[in-house]
Amino acid sequence: MISYHIVKPTQVLPEASVAAAALASGAPATGRSFRLHRPRAGCCGSGWCDQCGSDPSSGSPLCQTPAIALRPRRHDPLRPLGLVAERQLPWFWERHLLRPRALRDTYLHAVRRLSSAPGLPLAPAGPAPVPRTLEVDVLHVGDPDHADPGAHVVDAAQGQVAFGVYGEGVVGVTAPGEVLEVSCRRLVIATGAYLRLPPIPGNDLPGVLSLDAIRAYRAQGADLSRLRLALVAPADRVDAARSATAGLDVVDLSAELPQAITGRGRVQGIVRDGRRIPCDALVLALDQPAVELALLAGARGALSDGALPVVVAEDLPDWIELRGRAAGRPALPGCAADPDAFACPCEDVRVRDLAAAVTSGLGDVELIKRRTGAMTGPCQGKLCQGAVLTALRDLGVEPRPITPRPFAQLTRLADLACADA
Repeated sequence: MISYHIVKPTQVLPEASVAAAALASGAPATGRSFRLHRPRAGCCGSGWCDQCGSDPSSGSPLCQTPAIALRPRRHDPLRPLGLVAERQLPWFWERHLLRPRALRDTYLHAVRRLSSAPGLPLAPAGPAPVPRTLEVDVLHVGDPDHADPGAHVVDAAQGQVAFGVYGEGVVGVTAPGEVLEVSCRRLVIATGAYLRLPPIPGNDLPGVLSLDAIRAYRAQGADLSRLRLALVAPADRVDAARSATAGLDVVDLSAELPQAITGRGRVQGIVRDGRRIPCDALVLALDQPAVELALLAGARGALSDGALPVVVAEDLPDWIELRGRAAGRPALPGCAADPDAFACPCEDVRVRDLAAAVTSGLGDVELIKRRTGAMTGPCQGKLCQGAVLTALRDLGVEPRPITPRPFAQLTRLADLACADA
């Protein structure tokens, strides 16, 4: 839990988002994790990772909330409880708190009261969206630069979101003031990629972010010139990394992952070849293709080959096409999964917690997911599925990707609450 206060109008903050301004200030933490109350900061810069926290008045992620509107308070009274819980398995309370069984309901009630989150924020009331049906030949979802001439484009930059595929050729789309049922003969998916989280110690520290986040924060106007950056970019993305960080202080650029990320409450350095390199942020150009819509449409999910596998879509239906980074099979630098690394930062599940679940006799991805909470957090596996499945594969569990369900992207209930047709 993290609280906020409204910034007084007399205060002058950068013309950037809350998350971008926090990173530029050298104190990137704007959120807290759910179970352990560890400090968190936005990894993505575009609203899908849910690590930065949200604006209590609108529910918008803080990487999309202007810094002039509010500033996060950095005090979390439940962090001491999180420090105690870090020494336990995710399900430790079942063994230690729920005894005797006769008092189980009493204990659960107390835990709910202590850990309860504030009520969901309500956006200001507005006109209900209007339902509409649309028939097109080619529906293009994602980057307009990859669209064919004449295709109907669903562009997130214009407030449009494709949230699910319902039967062959039917896609649900929200647009400003509308909910569309789009029928198409061909669906082109160019939804880009997410950050592939590497399983190294310190990977949840505020200041670990994707190359896309650096681009987004600079585009918002954040002054990152005072930061020292360490970069990890595979050979095919070195030029993109240099372009995105041009003019910034890059203290380390490598195609290999560091052995660890160090810091207290934020990134303060990396360890490479036994040597500590001071830095303020670690920027990772590591892609996990965004393939949820393809999987919803009937494609088969699989873990790719390589040193740092990612989830890819195979056996695509003949009316589906992937383009751009969504179609990639990136060759990423590998590393052995460290037991102390976080596999799922949303639910605070470490690699060692997955190993404990397997040792206890659980041998299926769905059972382990339910036992540990891995891949069930707000990002719905976008940030962690590759790391979790790779760790389970190494533990002898079949790395079967989880079944994606609508909605593939964050969608407000208000955007779906149509007026009667």
